[in-house]
Amino acid sequence: PAGLAFDSIGNLFMADLGGNIYRYDPPGVLHRYPRTTFGSVPGSAQSLAFDGAGNLLVVDAGGTNGAGTVVPSAIYKFTQQATRSTFASGQALSETFSHVALQPMPVSSQ
Repeated sequence: PAGLAFDSIGNLFMADLGGNIYRYDPPGVLHRYPRTTFGSVPGSAQSLAFDGAGNLLVVDAGGTNGAGTVVPSAIYKFTQQATRSTFASGQALSETFSHVALQPMPVSSQ
């Protein structure tokens, strides 16, 4: 696997280098996210994380997809219904950018 992450209810998500994203539910049943292009993510999934709303963020290192199209680096967001959108892309994401980490922000009472 290229990336692993657990959601808030115990599902294990896994990305492979082919751009596929899988979900193992707590009983151990494997589900694959629907393919929208070459894999669920167009290039090469490198890392997974969840935001506070339960959306899955996938770091894609880019590359060339199955159709020979060059795909730039990006971070994709998947809703809980597996709808994909581009969360971030562009020059700020270099070829070496390959991991994302999210941590809850503490809220001060003052």
